[in-house]
Amino acid sequence: MKCALYISGALLIVGAFVALPYVGGVLPLVTQPTPREAELLFGGDVMFDRYIRDVSERRGQVYVLSCLSDVLNSADYTVVNLEGPITEYESTSRGTRDGEPGHYRFTFPPETAATLRGSGVDVAHVGNNHMRDFGSEGIAQTIATLTAAGVQHFGNPNDTPEMRTYATTVRGVPITFVSWNDWAQAEAAAVASIAGARASRSVPIVYTHWGDEYVGAPERVRVLAHRFVDAGAALIIGSHSHVEGEYERYQGVDIYYSLGNLVFDQYFSEEVRNGILVRAIIKDGVVTTERIPVRLETDGRTCLRNLL
Repeated sequence: MKCALYISGALLIVGAFVALPYVGGVLPLVTQPTPREAELLFGGDVMFDRYIRDVSERRGQVYVLSCLSDVLNSADYTVVNLEGPITEYESTSRGTRDGEPGHYRFTFPPETAATLRGSGVDVAHVGNNHMRDFGSEGIAQTIATLTAAGVQHFGNPNDTPEMRTYATTVRGVPITFVSWNDWAQAEAAAVASIAGARASRSVPIVYTHWGDEYVGAPERVRVLAHRFVDAGAALIIGSHSHVEGEYERYQGVDIYYSLGNLVFDQYFSEEVRNGILVRAIIKDGVVTTERIPVRLETDGRTCLRNLL
């Protein structure tokens, strides 16, 4: 327990309390305000089907994220893009090759939600083109499984108004996560969500699924990102392209157009194997960020990337 020592005619600070000098006694203690600060971590596309499912059955799903669990658990809040539904359906992509039927239709085993939570993931973005791979029932099973495991969610697989945002408070910092999904959303709705969060004095962070695969951000995406910042976004995180995208600072706001892959079975080029995590520190409403490079290993794990 912290305390203050009182010495007549002197100012003494112990811990977080201040005793002010006062002739004949000591004024009441004044508690110094603690700056509100939250640390968030963002990862890119996460896919637990095909080869990753094979590895998970042989070595356990936790093996896939075993290199990163300490990093993912280190932040106050960790957010990733869940690139497909969690269901009880059989996989149609397992054992297929590129171009074969079902190769790009994903479903992840029911234990995936618990694996994410145990590895440090707090929130799953579900606003992407693969979340509807098993229809409305697949979405419903995903939400139920995530909720049961204690993983929050937000996103717009069907542009459902109540799923467009997720508002929370992290270490005293009010934050609103806003989804953008190229495949199922109206721009006006996203802009309104951002502006509404800003008006309520929450910090709006936009997590997007946009653009084209294996290339940089097209001009339409750049224009959209600037509109989101103009509406009040404090940080923009992108996914979908499966490669690390460009970084831009616009009007003082960091824009990461794509984080690339976080868990995936793509090894055909250095670009798809190398992705990033983004660490964001929010302090008194100001957001600062840093990149953490990661790499897909051919044994199914994703590990920190050695840049030496």
